[in-house]
Amino acid sequence: MINGAHRQQIEAETLRCGAVPIHNPDYPLGMLTSVQAGVRAAPAESDWLLIALADQPHLNSGLVHTLLGAALERPQPVIALPRFGERGGHPMLISRAFFDEVLDLPADGGLRELMRRHTDAVLRVPVNSDAVLQDMDTKEAYRALLSRAGHLDLSGDPIRGSTSTVSDHRQDPTPEGNPQS
Repeated sequence: MINGAHRQQIEAETLRCGAVPIHNPDYPLGMLTSVQAGVRAAPAESDWLLIALADQPHLNSGLVHTLLGAALERPQPVIALPRFGERGGHPMLISRAFFDEVLDLPADGGLRELMRRHTDAVLRVPVNSDAVLQDMDTKEAYRALLSRAGHLDLSGDPIRGSTSTVSDHRQDPTPEGNPQS
C-alpha cells in the first residue's frame, strides 16, 4: 500500500493488515507519483498493476477477479476499468506492457494520458455494483457512505456515537477532484 502524508500511522495500519507499506516521498506532486512508486516497487515477475483507491471501502476481490478475467480474455495488453452504467470507475488494472510508460508519464497528464495514448487497449468491463463509483473525498461523502452502510449515529461520531469529529487527512486536494479517475 502506497503512503505519503501521515506515514507512521498509515504504515502501522498497513502492517497490521498484512500488507506491504511503500512510502512515496513525492506525494505532494500528485496521485500519479504514488502509482509510479507502486510500479517501481512491483516484483519483477508481476504481470499486472492493480490501482485501488484507499477511499473506496466497498470494493471487493470479486470485482478484481472480474476485471482480471476480462483482461485475460484479450490477447493484447490492456488497461481495464470497471463500468457501472455509462460511468467508469476504479480500481484500474494495467498490463505489465505499460509499466515503463507509466513511469515516464508527466504528472499533469496522469493515467488519463496513458489511456489517451492507447485507446485500443482500454477495456471497460461492465459491473453490477456502483461501489466502483463511490469514494470519500470529503467529510460529507464519508458520512453519507457510513449512513448508507448503516453505521452512522447522527448524534455524534460516525462510528462510535461520541461527539468527536471526522478529520480530513488529505494533504493536497486537487481542484478538479480526483484527477486519476
